Amino acid sequence: MLGRIYLSCFLAVSYARIHHLLVGNLVAPASLYVLEFDESIDLRIVSNNSVHSPHAWITVEKQTKETIYGASLYSSAIARYKLTTDPDESSKLQLRLTGSATNCDGQTSAFVLAGRQPPLGVYSASWPGPRACGAAFPASARDYDLGGGPRYTWDYDASSGGPWPGARR
Repeated sequence: MLGRIYLSCFLAVSYARIHHLLVGNLVAPASLYVLEFDESIDLRIVSNNSVHSPHAWITVEKQTKETIYGASLYSSAIARYKLTTDPDESSKLQLRLTGSATNCDGQTSAFVLAGRQPPLGVYSASWPGPRACGAAFPASARDYDLGGGPRYTWDYDASSGGPWPGARR
C-alpha cells in the first residue's frame, strides 16, 4: 500500500504543469529572459533574448499571451515583442522585436500596461515630475509599430499626481 502512495506522488510530480516567467533587467546588457519552472521548483533558462533596451517594466497582452510590451528608463520608446517558438527546437521560446513607438514627447517611461478589455490599448506613464505625462497607444494586430506613436497623451501635475485640466488629444 505504501509503495502505491509513493508511486502516485512520483507520477503527480513527473507530470507537473510547466510555467513560464519573463524577466527583464534594469541595466545593460539589455535582455529579457524566458524562465521555465514547474511544481517541483525546477528552474531553467529557456532563452536569453537581446532586446531594444533594458526594460524596467514589462506586460503581456492577455488575449493570446504572445505579445510583450516593455518600458525603459533609458529609451523613449515603448517596445513591442512577439513571443515565438524556435523552429529548430519547439520547446524554446524566443522574443522578436516587432515595433516601437516614442512615448510622451520623447520622455523615458517607467510603466507600461496592456489593456485587458477592448479597445485593447497599451498605456504608459513617464516618471513623475514637472513634465510627467501618460500615453495611450493602439494595439491591434496590424499596428506592429504601435500606430506610429501615442493616440492620446495627457500631462500630470507633479504636486497632485492627477492630470492637468487641458489634456492633449
